[in-house]
Order: sequence, then C-alpha cells, then structure tokens
Amino acid sequence: MDSKEGSARATQYRYRFGAAVFDESRFELEVNGAVVELELKPLQVLGQLLAHAGEVVSREELLDEIWAGRVTVEHVLTNAVAKLRKALGEIDGERILTVPRIGYRLTDPVEKTAVGTALGSSLDLKAGATLVGREHFVLERQLSASGGAEVWLARHRKTGEQRVYKFTDDGERLRTLKREATLYRVLREGLGERDDLIRVLDWNFQTAPFYLECEYGGPDLMQWALAGDALARLSAEERIALFLKFAEAVAAAHSVGVLHKDLKPSNVLIARRSDGSLQPRVGDFGSGRLLDPHRLEELGITRLDPPALQVSESDAAGSGTLMYLAPELMIGRPPTVQSDLFALGLILYQLLMGDLRRPMSAGWEQDIADPLLVEDIGAACHGDPARRLSGVADLVQRLKSRAARRAMAESSRSARDRAAAAERALERSRTRRPWVVAALIALLSGLGISSALYLGEKRARLEAAHAAARAEAINRFLSDDLLGAADPSGPGGAHNPTMRDVLARTANHLDGRFANDPETKASIELALGTAYFGLTDYANAEKYRAQALDALDAGEGEDSTAALEAQYQLISVLVQTNRLDEAQRRLSAADRLAGARLTQESHLAFQAHWTRAGYYKLRMSVLDAAREYAAADRIRARIDPDNDTLLLRLRDALSWCYVRQGRNEEAERVLRDLMTPKYSPQRVGPLFWAQARIDYGIALKSLGRDEDAEHVMSAALTELRESLGPDHFFVAVVQNELGDLYIRQARWQAAVQSLEEAQRILRQRTGERGQATLIVGANLGIVQYRTAQYARAVDSLSGVRTDLVGLLGASSPQAQSVSYYLAASLAGLGRYAEAAPLLQDLQPADLASAEPRDDWAARLDAMRGEVLLGLGQKANAIALLAPAVRTMQERKTPAADIEPFVEALSRAQRDSTLRSR
Repeated sequence: MDSKEGSARATQYRYRFGAAVFDESRFELEVNGAVVELELKPLQVLGQLLAHAGEVVSREELLDEIWAGRVTVEHVLTNAVAKLRKALGEIDGERILTVPRIGYRLTDPVEKTAVGTALGSSLDLKAGATLVGREHFVLERQLSASGGAEVWLARHRKTGEQRVYKFTDDGERLRTLKREATLYRVLREGLGERDDLIRVLDWNFQTAPFYLECEYGGPDLMQWALAGDALARLSAEERIALFLKFAEAVAAAHSVGVLHKDLKPSNVLIARRSDGSLQPRVGDFGSGRLLDPHRLEELGITRLDPPALQVSESDAAGSGTLMYLAPELMIGRPPTVQSDLFALGLILYQLLMGDLRRPMSAGWEQDIADPLLVEDIGAACHGDPARRLSGVADLVQRLKSRAARRAMAESSRSARDRAAAAERALERSRTRRPWVVAALIALLSGLGISSALYLGEKRARLEAAHAAARAEAINRFLSDDLLGAADPSGPGGAHNPTMRDVLARTANHLDGRFANDPETKASIELALGTAYFGLTDYANAEKYRAQALDALDAGEGEDSTAALEAQYQLISVLVQTNRLDEAQRRLSAADRLAGARLTQESHLAFQAHWTRAGYYKLRMSVLDAAREYAAADRIRARIDPDNDTLLLRLRDALSWCYVRQGRNEEAERVLRDLMTPKYSPQRVGPLFWAQARIDYGIALKSLGRDEDAEHVMSAALTELRESLGPDHFFVAVVQNELGDLYIRQARWQAAVQSLEEAQRILRQRTGERGQATLIVGANLGIVQYRTAQYARAVDSLSGVRTDLVGLLGASSPQAQSVSYYLAASLAGLGRYAEAAPLLQDLQPADLASAEPRDDWAARLDAMRGEVLLGLGQKANAIALLAPAVRTMQERKTPAADIEPFVEALSRAQRDSTLRSR
C-alpha cells in the first residue's frame, strides 16, 4: 500500500450542498442520489473546498495539500476542477468559482454532519484479537503500518493457515482496497487461479475498520534474500529462473489489461513449495490500473471503485516507489506496460548483482558479463519508453531464448557473409542495368537472413545432419539458381536479364531443389512474393505468398510462427489491392491465433505491426497507422538494426502519418537525415529511395517549402522512370503528388498534365475504380472546381464520391474530402440545397488526413456559412463566416481559398445593413 505518514486526523464529515453529498469517511460523491464515477484527485479537491466553504483556497494550497512532493503535469489542477464541475452538474458545478490568478471558492450554503473520526496509524487492533465474521482467525502480528492503514498477519486457530489483512478506516485508503479487490477479480476472470499471483479471498467495505483479506505468500523478496544469504547461494541462471516466475505473472496481468504500477521487491512474496522449490507471487495491486475500464463490463464485474481503475493524467506520477519509477512517470506521463517493464528490468539487474538495494547508475553494463543480458536489461530500462521493449512478455521471451539467440546470431553472420560474397559476384556481372543488381542483392540478403533465422529457430528441433543438409541446399540455391539467373557468366545465366526474368527462372528451380523440404521452399516463395510485391506485380506476389501459406499451414499448423508470418504477408497484398474487408477478416483471425506472441520482440510481431499499419494507412486511420509503424520501428531496432532499407521504409511511413496529423516539422525531421548518399537507390532499392523522397517532398510542401518539394519529387520521378520504367505504379504516385503541388500554386495546366498521366497509369495498374485511380480523379475534379468549371467538377466528383463511399465508407477521410469539394462545386452552381447535406457530417481532422493543412475547421465553417447564405439564412451565415474568415487570414490561408468567402461575408453583411435601414 502507498505510504502516507501523518498524525491522527480530526472529525470526518458528510457534506450536503445542492443535489450533492460528499461522505469524507467513505470518500464518495453522490449527485441526485447516485454515486458518481470520479477520479481521486478531483474528489480531494472537493474535500478541500468543502472544508473551507465560502473561503478562497489558493492554487498553491491545493497543489501542496493534494500533490505535495509529486511531479505534476501542466494544468493538472485546472483539469481536476473541470472534471469536478462536470460531475456535479450544471447548477452545482457553477458553485465552484474561479478567483483569477489566486484559486477557487465553493459558495455557501454547505451542510455538514460528523460521521466519525480517523484514527491515524492506530486502528485499535492488537495481537490475539479476532474480527467479526472471522472468529477462527486470530491477529498474530502487525506487518506494516502507514497513515490510516495497517497490514496484519493472522492465523487460523485450528488449521494454522495464515492470512494477511489490510485494514483502514480512511476514505482514501478504502478506495485503494476496493481497487485491489476489483483488479484481482479481473485477473481471476481473465487468467483463472494462478500460483504466481496473491489471491484476494474476501473483503469488508461496509463497516470500519474496512479490510481486504488475502492469502499469505511468505516473506517478501527483500526479506527472503537477506535471510541466511538465500539469494547469494543462487547461481546467475537460478536467479534468472526465479525472476522469470514472477515476471511471467506480470506479463499475464498485462495480457488482461491490468497494470501493477508499484513493482518492487517488497511486493514480490517468496514461499517454498512442498517439493522445496521456490514459488514467487506478485501482490499488492492497490496502486494498479485497468488499461481499458470497459473490461469490467465485458467480464460482468461490479464496479467497486470505477474512477480509480483507469489511467488518468492526474495520477501519472501519483504512486510507486521512487527508485523503480520509470523516467516518463516523473515528468507526468501516464503509466503503461512499459513503466512496469522498467521496474522489472531494474529488479533483474539487482538480482544478478545480489543486492536488492543497488541503484542502476552509469556504467552498470560493466557489472554484467553476459552481453545478451546487458542487451536485455538495457532494452527493459531504456530511459526513452519508445526505445524500450514493447512489454514484459518480450523480456521473458528474450531471457528464455538466449541459447537460441546466440545460435541465431551466428547463423545471421554466416548469411551476411554469403550475401556479401553474392554482392561481389554480382558486381562482376556484365549486366548493363545496375538497378537489377541492387534489387537482386536486397532479395538475396532477405533470403539468406530469413533462412538463417529460420534455421536458428528450428535448430533445437532438428537433427544436426538435417540442419546441415538444409543449409547446404540453401547455399546451392543461392549460388547456383539465384545468382546463375542474374549473372550471364554463371550457370543458367542469360544476356541482360530483367528482374522478372531472374525471378521467373529462380522459381522454376524450386520444385527440384526443395522437393523434400516444403518448409524451406515456402520460405523462399515468401521471398519471391516480396520481390514481386516490390515490382507491384500483385498477382504473382499473391500467388507465391498463398502457396507458401498453404504449405506452412499443412506442415506446421495455421498457428505456427512461420504460417502466421506468411498470413500477414498475404494480407498485405489484399490491402494493396483494395480487398479491405477480406484483409480485416484475415487480420482478426491471425491476431487471434498469434495471441501473446504479438507482445514479443520478434519477426512475427514486427510483421503483424507492419501489416496492420498498412491496413490502417489505406483506411486513413492515421493515428492507428502511426502507432503500428512506431511499434514496428521499435522491434526493427532490436532484431534488425543494420537493415537500412527497413529503416528507410519505416521512417518514410511515419513521416507520411505525421504530415496527416499536422506534425509537419516532425515529418520533415524524421526523413531529413535519410536524404544522404548513404541511402542511395543502389543501397536501399530505387523504389524505396524514391518513395521516401516523395514523402519528404510532401513534408516540405506541408511546411510551405514548395520549391524544395518540387525539386525533391522531380528527382524521384526521374529515378523511377529510369530504373523501373515510365509506367510503374509509383511513377503515377509522384505525378499525383506533383499535380497536388501544382494545384496549390495555381499552375492549372501543369496540374492537369501531371494528373492525367497519373490517371492513365493507374487505370492500367489498379483499374478504373481502384482507390489510387479514384484519388487522382478527385484531384482532377478539384482542378475543375478551382478553375470555376463547376458543372464539370460536379460530374467528375459525383462519380468519384460514389465509388469511394462504396469502397471505404462515407466517413473515410478520402470520401469526406471529395464531399467537401463536391459541395463547393454545387454551391458554385447555386445548388445550395444539394450542397448542404454533403457538409453535415464532415470532420476537420479527417479532412486534414486527406489534405494536410491546419485551417480545415475554418474552411468548413466558411463553406457551411456560404451555403446557409445561399439558402437565405443570413444571420446564421454571418455567424459562421465572420470568425472563419478571420481565422483563415490569421493562418495565412492562400488568397484564392479565402476570397470567395470574403465576398460571401461582405454580401451577407451588406444585405443585413440594408435590411436594418
């Protein structure tokens, strides 16, 4: 339980004011007879205001009393008061008055009635006493005490069974006990009975002293370690095994959405089983939180203390022991699974050092001999949570697989050596198309490394002879079949081969080379699918990925890691070909089969995050996409830190997301350092090189650096045409982005020329109603609107909108953007009644996702005002137009966008003036 020292408190009261009642002894607020779900801090603010009703309580007094000694986030008091006013309702909430620059005052009248007294640290409990309803248990000794709370050990009179009771008569402490009871119920319902979690057996929350009854788990980790040098007698491997037992308990709690928030040695209990083995148990979830408060409803659990069960801004750094607090908690960020991970990483370090009081100071790495353990502890305790492991399950998996990881590292080194040798061979090739060499090297590296990792994971289950034979077969495939197809001087070579020639010839050798090894054949088919995917040959990409998936499902099972990775890769093809409903179904099924493995730091978890990110990106769910890309990037940094191509692709994707969130400086910064010769087309592949420059150009455009943006994107267009051909999909992508840039600059002829070229290519690649084709069609309709060709714009945008709504839904950002411009075109024709419903459900944030700019709220209000003016509602029109125009002027919206609304506002104001005369 949290420490809260203090002397005995005075009389406690029940306060009544208006329709509200606040019971200080139970620390509960009722409004209109119903208990209100409200967090702890706002209730504490209310208690202070009630205790000084009619008086001004300064901000400093409230901060000192309620957040004393704790780091708080900005506006934490203002937010707490706002929540309190909302909970009290419109009438009673107005009784909390803000005194500018000083504090707050609660107006009279307030009725108060004494309901008891708080006894401080003494609850009149003593050894030998029994409890009402628990007559068979006798209090044996007090284990700990803090202000308003005591913990006692009790023993059954006959059986000798021991139990722990946590007592309090304090309203705030009662909330902690209720929280622990409720969270335990979530753990039990979600995980069943577990030996590694302290069980909550019963409770009394009705009469003081209130208590929580728990099983006895033995001495805590600190006490156990010091008793007879128990920890010192364990080897390093035995200490890791002990750690894993209680770390797995925390990982299990996280899997059902429960944070602990106060992990430390005193909250880990150690008992001995009947066979003499150690059984650690994690206890004291009184500071814990539910990541998803709706979890209670799903499990049918009564809310004993709802407000305190979810993570909130106000309690981010409000609990926990200082040594074990993650750095982000000290600056006011909310707790996460990674803050629990930080505490566990420190405890692991202390266990390995044999000193549970030892802080983790600079140079700690020198204390740990095993470099893998240094890597694991560092990944758990990194000061930046974004660079920490994604969860406790990751740490557990890494510790359990250290032997396999060592073998895998050796296999990866061998694979890289083979790839380097292949690169040297290819450099000697007489091919006149260096982009083929670069692309083939990327494919070869992927095949070599993925095969090495595959062998590393399988090695424990394969006989040595089998593993050696598989490695030899892969080496022969790499040197003879793959290189032979690319090198005209090698076996199977041809003069000046194209990339498709190389892939086709390579595929022809698979059946013969791996007839008796379908799993390895499947891994190579996946690599071929990836190569075809990069060429935007989605039919072949789907073919080879589907073949690999079928083989892996049959050989290893649909829930195997290899089969799931293949499933996610196949889903990526479905996403790219706009089969989003099927992709969503497969994603849900794959996630369900993968389960807890998705919380680990692995290739499977990376593939899952990457695939989900692509799905959300196409759906324009930008926040979800950014979250998934960031998670994938964290895993990449651990499992494949030297892969420059993957680094470029992930940072490129994050930049795309940031632009559509209006985070333009971050979008530009995240790609700026990658615009160097190190990341050349030959090194990272021309496609990914060009795509990164497209998104870098978009970031520059969003910052108003149009000239720089055009230069960057034109260079990408030139490279793509030379390396991948004039009709490649991404040539159309660049043409579309340049067209959008020309629209911004009112270069209408250049815009139309660029967009029509993009449309021609996309109609061939994705079809007349493919999403990319529709987006380009929308941009052409926008050009028609901008050039006052309203009738043509209506014809163009109406069809595009119908197809986009059918494909993505009316609420998608793309459909909303088209709806806006269609409404604007209708307004230009005076068809205001048709325009009005199109504007009704549009959202500025979604419009900004489709067309990144920061003035969408004002533009949308202005357009609605113009439509209202056309419908004769002049007063309502002025109310929208006037502030919207002012905002756009302040944000320096281009004059071409503002002028129609300025003219509409002037007309409305002029008509109103004439009418008043």
